Amino acid sequence: LWWAGVDLAVDLARGCDPNRPVRIEWRCDDQADDIPWELVSPSAEPLGWFSDPPVTVVRSVPPGPHAAGQHARARGPLARSNMLVIRGGQDELRSSDTAYARTQRRTRGSNVSLPRPMVIDVSDDLALALPDQVDILQLWAHCEPTRVRFSDRAVFETTALADKLARCAPRLAILVGCRSGALGRALVERGIEAAVAMRVEVYSQTIQPLVADLVSLVLEGQPVDLAFAEALRSYVLTGQPGAVAVPLLYLAEGSSGTLFPRPSTPPSRAFPPSQGEQQ
Repeated sequence: LWWAGVDLAVDLARGCDPNRPVRIEWRCDDQADDIPWELVSPSAEPLGWFSDPPVTVVRSVPPGPHAAGQHARARGPLARSNMLVIRGGQDELRSSDTAYARTQRRTRGSNVSLPRPMVIDVSDDLALALPDQVDILQLWAHCEPTRVRFSDRAVFETTALADKLARCAPRLAILVGCRSGALGRALVERGIEAAVAMRVEVYSQTIQPLVADLVSLVLEGQPVDLAFAEALRSYVLTGQPGAVAVPLLYLAEGSSGTLFPRPSTPPSRAFPPSQGEQQ
């Protein structure tokens, strides 16, 4: 594809600015979940995630018939964010705790207000009680194209679980589970703006750097595809063979990718908020 003219299209997209990032949007359907587009040969390196300026690839998902509620990209900057973590009870799924600790270290000294996580452990209960509104969703489970398993008792059909999760209307969903692409695509079809899923097997221990960097960068106002590209660098450094081809980024069709816009005038930390701001 690169030799067939994609390189010329990228140059054309940059125009007179050679440092302009370029996003390639691949119209996504259920046949695209298993294609490792991000794994490219050295001869096609400019198409990969690590070129500078970056060329990013997203799976562009049009809204489906189940999309409901106001789209996330219509919301403005947030004073505070919250994060929902849903996980199973197995020890390997408790790596979400370590991922959050990594994110805390990653954001130390920055102006990012890290959301405090709400954790739902569904290892022993088939019921899934969810809050009305979250900004970031993390799901740690064993996934297959047709079902999601938190434990032997807590098993959900993929589309049914997507219906439940979409009611929380998060701006970003991160799905740490093998073969979770079908769930990621289903969430974007239902109105969630961006979802990161896993194409094949993934180790919850090694994915922690990607989760930590991605959450930190999008909260800083980085467009999600650029944040994803930078987070992939940390993930590949874990030494997993072909690691760059495991995570997938699904983005709502027409989205700018900026999930958490920066406020136009950030509040100063030196003074308390005014009465109007408190209200």
